[in-house]
Amino acid sequence: MDKLIKLLAPFGVMGIVFIVALTSAMAAGLAGAAAFTAAMAALGPGGMIGGVITLGVVGIVAKLAVDYGYDGIAIVVVKEQLKTKSKDILWSEISKKKFVSKDLKLKIKDYIDRA
Repeated sequence: MDKLIKLLAPFGVMGIVFIVALTSAMAAGLAGAAAFTAAMAALGPGGMIGGVITLGVVGIVAKLAVDYGYDGIAIVVVKEQLKTKSKDILWSEISKKKFVSKDLKLKIKDYIDRA
C-alpha cells in the first residue's frame, strides 16, 4: 500500500496543479479543448509546451518529496551549501529562519556538526 501511495502521490500533485489552472481557464469563459490549451499555456513559459514541462517538473519535485521527505531534501541542500559556506555562517543563516521547525533545525545542526 505504501508503494502505491508513493507512486500515485506525484500524479496527485500534478493533477491538483492542472485542475487549478483548468478551473481558472474555465472561469474566464473557455470550455473543452480551449480551456485545456489555455490551462497548459498558463502553467509555464513558452505556451502549452512550457506548461507540459512545468507539470513534469512539479511531478519530479513531488516524487522527491515523497521519497526523501522534506528533512532529507533539506539535508541535501545543506550539504551543497557547505561546499561554499563555512559551518558557522550556514548555521547562523538557518537558525534565523522562522519557517524552519525546531526539530528540523536540530537535524540540520547535527548534520553540520558531523560534516
